[in-house]
Amino acid sequence: MGDSSFSDPDLAKAAANEKYKAGDYKAAVELYSKAIELAPENATYLANRSAAYTMLRNHALAVRDCRASLALDPAQLKVRLRLAKALVFLAELSAAVDALKESPEPVDSAVVKLRSE
Repeated sequence: MGDSSFSDPDLAKAAANEKYKAGDYKAAVELYSKAIELAPENATYLANRSAAYTMLRNHALAVRDCRASLALDPAQLKVRLRLAKALVFLAELSAAVDALKESPEPVDSAVVKLRSE
């Protein structure tokens, strides 16, 4: 099923999640992109596409999506950590530190919380 057949962003996201779980990150990006096209203010869709970009090692696009997602919902700890990681891969170390400092929750407690999930 091509991504153009979706008119419900949640269905596109669900299909993207399946592709992501199967390791087909390129298809996941395409489907998350369709969900974002249908619902551009949804932080989760941007966050999920950033994860797929990370798996494809496209760190510049992962950074773009992380920043867009955080602009909509700054409290996303996983996205903030993903942003910092992608910035490190891009050798933007001070930007990575800044991204962590901007966290509404202290990063050390955020990491502990994420490890327990």
